[in-house]
Amino acid sequence: MENTKPSKKIKIYQYIIILLIIATAGYSLYRYLIKEDFLIYSRVSCDFNIESCFGIPCEENEACEYEPYKIIIKNQVNIPKCDAWGGECQELTCEDGEVDCQVIYCTEDNVSTYEPLAICLLNA
Repeated sequence: MENTKPSKKIKIYQYIIILLIIATAGYSLYRYLIKEDFLIYSRVSCDFNIESCFGIPCEENEACEYEPYKIIIKNQVNIPKCDAWGGECQELTCEDGEVDCQVIYCTEDNVSTYEPLAICLLNA
């Protein structure tokens, strides 16, 4: 009869793999929940008279107006805490010299990258 118990090497490898999984999960929780180190993509208002804005086209035979917007990509750490459900949050902006903050205006490349269903609005 053969010995069916796992060898000591296999047990050590199993423990190492389990520890790596736990360490990875712990680091991810720390980074996203405690440090809040992740990017937020948000649509914010845009004046298409002076900026190149995104707009979602209307359905056929539907009368509507475009709501122009631009996209802000900002690190969660730099966003003030507020109650979004209560409507007390201010619209996101990029402050001068702010790191990890980017405003995306509508260009052909940006439409295909960020908003494939949008069109560019520019009233120039």
